Amino acid sequence: MEEKKCIFCGIVTGDVHSHKVYEDQKFLAILDIFPATPGHVIVFPKKHYDSFFKIPDMDRIQLFETAKKVADAVLKGMDTDSFNMLVFEGKHSNKNIVHEPQIHIIPRYPQDGLNFNPPRNRYAEGQAEQVYRKIARYLKGV
Repeated sequence: MEEKKCIFCGIVTGDVHSHKVYEDQKFLAILDIFPATPGHVIVFPKKHYDSFFKIPDMDRIQLFETAKKVADAVLKGMDTDSFNMLVFEGKHSNKNIVHEPQIHIIPRYPQDGLNFNPPRNRYAEGQAEQVYRKIARYLKGV
């Protein structure tokens, strides 16, 4: 089944080696083996989920609390005051492991060469109103 093929599940069971920087009953934080910058850490639940939307709400809250704790340690340990935190979801998000959610904490340094500022464009005339309506209709009464 999928869980047996998932590298993160293999890390959880100990079948796959990793550099674990944090572990508790529900979550792991490991060094990314292909870091964007030194100190790049991935925080994820031990239980396999295939979507950000399937993790229980309380676990999601605890996951982000864990990410905050790990981010603080990354900043202190890597002697920087800056980082990017990314969450990947869906097939077009450039992730290559389906084990959700994955929170990437990427420390930033002067002249590190990373650019997380994609090109931006203004909405065409009337387009913002259309986009607003598409999103807002799902949030009414929430």
